Amino acid sequence: MVGVPFQCAITATLLLVAATVHAEHKVYKCSGPDGAVVFAAQPCGANAAEVHIDAGKGLRDSSSGTALRDLGDGVEDSRCRQDADNLRSREGSGNIEELERRRDSLRNSLQYANNNMAGATWESGVRKEIGDLETAIGQERTRLSLTQAQGEGAYRAAIAECDRKRESTAQRRRAEDDAAAREAASAAAATKPKPKDDGQ
Repeated sequence: MVGVPFQCAITATLLLVAATVHAEHKVYKCSGPDGAVVFAAQPCGANAAEVHIDAGKGLRDSSSGTALRDLGDGVEDSRCRQDADNLRSREGSGNIEELERRRDSLRNSLQYANNNMAGATWESGVRKEIGDLETAIGQERTRLSLTQAQGEGAYRAAIAECDRKRESTAQRRRAEDDAAAREAASAAAATKPKPKDDGQ
């Protein structure tokens, strides 16, 4: 599965090429595993369709004439998915690991407790600190788990919105294409020469 960062990198490269093109370049368009439109410099799958970039004629798709529009839609969809991915929690467990190191160090130090009143008092203090660290570790794990769950929930909601927008855009594009086809057919019919009437 092509990841969102990879798609964004390809999209950024395509935009740079399209903006600075001085000769004809080939770009390939195909559908990703999740149905998203992907553009790449090399054939990106069995369903890859070649898109030509020509400085004199701009961007065109030999199969549909809608490559530039599709490129813009693909960029917008990639941006939506990247924004959704940014909602996920990236917070690691570094704080928990530090607390665990301190706890383990205190546990190791218990073997050096003196077998007297002072040693017993010191050991009691160390054990209390270990207990406090265990509590802090548990609280930090709970907080981290909650943060990750909230981020994952926000991500899923945002991806669902991206899917809704993509489907809405696809429906709008189909309607635009149908309208353009009807308009072209109507224009062709209007310019078709009428047959000559020889008998009258």
